[in-house]
Amino acid sequence: MYDKILEYLIAMGVAGLTLGSFVEAMGLPFPGGPLLLVAGFLANRGHWPLYQVGAGAFFGFTAGSLAAFFIGRHYGLQFIQRWGRYLKITPGRLEKTRGWLDHSAAGFIILGRFVPWVSNVTPYVAGLSRLSPGHFLFFNTIYTVMWAGLYISLGHVLGGQAQPVLDLVKKHLPLAAGLLLAVWVVFFLARRRLRRSA
Repeated sequence: MYDKILEYLIAMGVAGLTLGSFVEAMGLPFPGGPLLLVAGFLANRGHWPLYQVGAGAFFGFTAGSLAAFFIGRHYGLQFIQRWGRYLKITPGRLEKTRGWLDHSAAGFIILGRFVPWVSNVTPYVAGLSRLSPGHFLFFNTIYTVMWAGLYISLGHVLGGQAQPVLDLVKKHLPLAAGLLLAVWVVFFLARRRLRRSA
Protein backbone atom coordinates (compact mmCIF):
# COMPACT_ATOMS: atom_id res chain seq x y z
CA MET A 1 0.00 0.00 0.00
CA TYR A 2 2.86 2.37 0.85
CA ASP A 3 4.27 2.08 -2.69
CA LYS A 4 0.88 2.67 -4.34
CA ILE A 5 0.30 5.82 -2.29
CA LEU A 6 3.79 7.00 -3.18
CA GLU A 7 3.06 6.55 -6.91
CA TYR A 8 -0.31 8.28 -6.57
CA LEU A 9 1.14 11.30 -4.79
CA ILE A 10 4.06 11.72 -7.16
CA ALA A 11 1.65 11.59 -10.10
CA MET A 12 -1.04 13.86 -8.63
CA GLY A 13 1.04 16.21 -6.50
CA VAL A 14 -0.41 18.35 -3.71
CA ALA A 15 -3.76 18.44 -5.54
CA GLY A 16 -3.98 14.67 -5.06
CA LEU A 17 -3.21 15.10 -1.37
CA THR A 18 -5.99 17.69 -1.05
CA LEU A 19 -8.46 15.45 -2.88
CA GLY A 20 -7.48 12.45 -0.75
CA SER A 21 -7.94 14.47 2.45
CA PHE A 22 -11.37 15.58 1.22
CA VAL A 23 -12.44 11.97 0.58
CA GLU A 24 -11.09 10.89 4.00
CA ALA A 25 -13.08 13.65 5.73
CA MET A 26 -16.29 12.53 4.00
CA GLY A 27 -15.98 9.20 5.81
CA LEU A 28 -15.43 7.18 2.65
CA PRO A 29 -12.97 4.27 2.71
CA PHE A 30 -9.62 5.88 1.91
CA PRO A 31 -6.16 5.59 3.53
CA GLY A 32 -5.94 9.22 4.65
CA GLY A 33 -3.36 8.68 7.40
CA PRO A 34 -0.92 6.77 5.17
CA LEU A 35 -1.42 9.38 2.47
CA LEU A 36 -0.27 12.17 4.80
CA LEU A 37 2.58 10.04 6.09
CA VAL A 38 3.92 9.57 2.57
CA ALA A 39 3.35 13.28 1.82
CA GLY A 40 5.51 14.17 4.82
CA PHE A 41 8.18 11.79 3.56
CA LEU A 42 8.09 13.39 0.09
CA ALA A 43 8.35 16.86 1.64
CA ASN A 44 11.44 15.63 3.50
CA ARG A 45 12.90 14.54 0.17
CA GLY A 46 12.27 17.97 -1.36
CA HIS A 47 9.37 17.08 -3.67
CA TRP A 48 7.20 19.86 -2.19
CA PRO A 49 7.57 22.50 0.54
CA LEU A 50 6.23 21.29 3.88
CA TYR A 51 3.81 24.21 4.14
CA GLN A 52 2.12 23.14 0.87
CA VAL A 53 1.62 19.63 2.25
CA GLY A 54 0.12 21.00 5.47
CA ALA A 55 -2.11 23.47 3.64
CA GLY A 56 -3.31 20.85 1.14
CA ALA A 57 -4.23 18.41 3.92
CA PHE A 58 -5.88 21.10 6.03
CA PHE A 59 -8.03 22.62 3.29
CA GLY A 60 -9.00 19.25 1.82
CA PHE A 61 -10.03 17.79 5.18
CA THR A 62 -11.85 20.95 6.26
CA ALA A 63 -13.82 21.13 3.01
CA GLY A 64 -14.77 17.44 3.21
CA SER A 65 -15.81 17.76 6.86
CA LEU A 66 -18.02 20.77 6.15
CA ALA A 67 -19.60 19.01 3.16
CA ALA A 68 -20.43 15.99 5.37
CA PHE A 69 -21.74 18.29 8.13
CA PHE A 70 -24.15 20.03 5.76
CA ILE A 71 -25.27 16.73 4.23
CA GLY A 72 -26.13 15.61 7.75
CA ARG A 73 -27.85 18.93 8.48
CA HIS A 74 -30.03 18.96 5.33
CA TYR A 75 -30.64 15.26 4.64
CA GLY A 76 -29.87 13.44 7.89
CA LEU A 77 -33.32 13.85 9.45
CA GLN A 78 -35.04 12.60 6.28
CA PHE A 79 -32.72 9.59 6.28
CA ILE A 80 -33.49 8.83 9.94
CA GLN A 81 -37.25 9.22 9.40
CA ARG A 82 -37.16 6.85 6.45
CA TRP A 83 -34.63 4.25 7.62
CA GLY A 84 -34.35 4.85 11.36
CA ARG A 85 -36.71 2.03 12.38
CA TYR A 86 -34.47 -0.48 10.58
CA LEU A 87 -31.42 0.92 12.35
CA LYS A 88 -33.24 0.98 15.74
CA ILE A 89 -33.03 4.79 15.85
CA THR A 90 -36.18 6.12 17.51
CA PRO A 91 -37.10 9.83 17.76
CA GLY A 92 -36.33 9.61 21.50
CA ARG A 93 -32.85 8.22 20.90
CA LEU A 94 -32.19 10.85 18.26
CA GLU A 95 -33.23 13.63 20.66
CA LYS A 96 -31.04 12.15 23.42
CA THR A 97 -28.06 12.07 21.02
CA ARG A 98 -28.70 15.68 20.02
CA GLY A 99 -28.79 16.72 23.68
CA TRP A 100 -25.55 14.85 24.36
CA LEU A 101 -23.87 16.56 21.42
CA ASP A 102 -25.09 19.96 22.54
CA HIS A 103 -23.14 19.52 25.79
CA SER A 104 -20.13 17.46 24.70
CA ALA A 105 -19.46 18.38 21.08
CA ALA A 106 -15.75 18.92 21.71
CA GLY A 107 -15.18 15.38 22.96
CA PHE A 108 -17.29 13.80 20.24
CA ILE A 109 -15.72 15.70 17.37
CA ILE A 110 -12.10 15.87 18.53
CA LEU A 111 -11.73 12.46 20.20
CA GLY A 112 -14.40 10.59 18.25
CA ARG A 113 -12.69 11.22 14.95
CA PHE A 114 -9.66 9.23 16.11
CA VAL A 115 -11.87 6.13 16.61
CA PRO A 116 -12.47 3.88 13.55
CA TRP A 117 -16.11 3.80 12.35
CA VAL A 118 -17.04 6.64 14.72
CA SER A 119 -14.79 8.87 12.62
CA ASN A 120 -16.72 8.04 9.44
CA VAL A 121 -20.06 9.28 10.80
CA THR A 122 -18.92 12.10 13.11
CA PRO A 123 -19.51 15.08 10.75
CA TYR A 124 -22.89 13.70 9.62
CA VAL A 125 -24.08 13.19 13.22
CA ALA A 126 -22.78 16.66 14.13
CA GLY A 127 -24.87 18.03 11.26
CA LEU A 128 -27.94 16.31 12.71
CA SER A 129 -27.38 18.01 16.06
CA ARG A 130 -28.15 21.59 16.99
CA LEU A 131 -24.44 22.43 16.84
CA SER A 132 -23.75 25.57 14.82
CA PRO A 133 -21.49 25.35 11.74
CA GLY A 134 -19.06 27.74 13.45
CA HIS A 135 -18.70 25.54 16.53
CA PHE A 136 -18.33 22.44 14.38
CA LEU A 137 -15.64 24.16 12.32
CA PHE A 138 -13.79 25.22 15.49
CA PHE A 139 -13.67 21.69 16.99
CA ASN A 140 -13.02 20.10 13.60
CA THR A 141 -10.08 22.45 13.03
CA ILE A 142 -8.51 21.33 16.31
CA TYR A 143 -8.84 17.70 15.23
CA THR A 144 -7.56 18.43 11.70
CA VAL A 145 -4.41 20.13 12.99
CA MET A 146 -3.76 17.24 15.40
CA TRP A 147 -4.46 14.52 12.82
CA ALA A 148 -2.64 16.08 9.87
CA GLY A 149 0.22 17.34 12.05
CA LEU A 150 0.80 13.87 13.53
CA TYR A 151 0.96 11.98 10.25
CA ILE A 152 2.83 14.60 8.23
CA SER A 153 5.39 15.09 11.02
CA LEU A 154 5.96 11.34 11.34
CA GLY A 155 6.50 11.02 7.61
CA HIS A 156 8.78 14.05 7.51
CA VAL A 157 10.94 13.04 10.46
CA LEU A 158 11.11 9.29 9.94
CA GLY A 159 11.26 9.16 6.16
CA GLY A 160 11.73 5.59 4.93
CA GLN A 161 11.07 4.17 8.41
CA ALA A 162 7.53 5.56 8.35
CA GLN A 163 5.70 2.29 7.58
CA PRO A 164 6.53 0.46 10.85
CA VAL A 165 5.58 3.57 12.82
CA LEU A 166 2.33 3.86 10.87
CA ASP A 167 1.48 0.27 11.77
CA LEU A 168 2.13 1.05 15.44
CA VAL A 169 0.04 4.25 15.35
CA LYS A 170 -2.84 2.52 13.57
CA LYS A 171 -2.82 -0.21 16.22
CA HIS A 172 -2.74 1.94 19.37
CA LEU A 173 -4.06 5.43 18.54
CA PRO A 174 -7.71 4.40 17.97
CA LEU A 175 -7.71 2.47 21.26
CA ALA A 176 -6.32 5.46 23.16
CA ALA A 177 -8.84 7.82 21.53
CA GLY A 178 -11.67 5.37 22.26
CA LEU A 179 -10.70 5.23 25.94
CA LEU A 180 -10.51 9.03 26.14
CA LEU A 181 -13.92 9.30 24.49
CA ALA A 182 -15.35 6.79 27.00
CA VAL A 183 -13.89 8.80 29.90
CA TRP A 184 -15.38 11.96 28.40
CA VAL A 185 -18.85 10.32 28.19
CA VAL A 186 -18.67 9.02 31.78
CA PHE A 187 -17.57 12.46 33.01
CA PHE A 188 -20.41 14.16 31.10
CA LEU A 189 -23.05 11.72 32.42
CA ALA A 190 -21.77 11.98 36.01
CA ARG A 191 -21.78 15.79 35.87
CA ARG A 192 -25.32 15.76 34.44
CA ARG A 193 -26.54 13.45 37.21
CA LEU A 194 -24.93 15.64 39.90
CA ARG A 195 -26.64 18.72 38.48
CA ARG A 196 -30.03 16.97 38.53
CA SER A 197 -29.60 15.84 42.14
CA ALA A 198 -28.40 19.29 43.31
